[in-house]
Amino acid sequence: MFPNRRAVILMGGGIDSATLLKLATVQLYEVHALVFDYGQVSRGDITHAHHNAKAHGAKSVKTVALDGVFVSALNGNGTGSEVPFRNLVFMSIAAAHAKAIRAGHIFMGLCRSDVEPKTSELFADTSGGFVASAAEFLDEQGIQFHAPLVDVTKSGVINLARALGVDLSKSWSCWKSTTRKPCGVCGACKQRNRGFRIADAGES
Repeated sequence: MFPNRRAVILMGGGIDSATLLKLATVQLYEVHALVFDYGQVSRGDITHAHHNAKAHGAKSVKTVALDGVFVSALNGNGTGSEVPFRNLVFMSIAAAHAKAIRAGHIFMGLCRSDVEPKTSELFADTSGGFVASAAEFLDEQGIQFHAPLVDVTKSGVINLARALGVDLSKSWSCWKSTTRKPCGVCGACKQRNRGFRIADAGES
């Protein structure tokens, strides 16, 4: 049903995306990266996504412009950190692109938080239910959905990235900073820093 090793990956600037792309290339997938510009306040997400896609072996990198589509603090159009239906929209575009380039696989870098509540309990489109539904639908279209990090904690992803030789200093998690330096106080920065502390302590 999945005749080739060509894959589309939903690519951001963070730890999860860089690790997932490296994992896919190590597993001998021909990876084509999609980077989404939805008007993020922190442009480091986009620049780091492009850097890591090229650094870790993506055969092509495309940017999809979605400015003005979502309402969230991440793009300055709202107050909450959730971007409603973001992953659902991204997944639909990835599926269309997969059909266009005859790819049999889609990769998405969802992972768990190191503390409760789990990410899957915070946002509906990062949950196990979302993954299962997406996988079932895409399977019917001849596309296999991969979310291998969905049950891995952030610290676990960091450990995997290190094992794969991913330079995490070239990743970007912050959603607030408008400079080249992360803010250190937003939810994404806190989760990133907590993940490194746990990984460095050998507790993950």
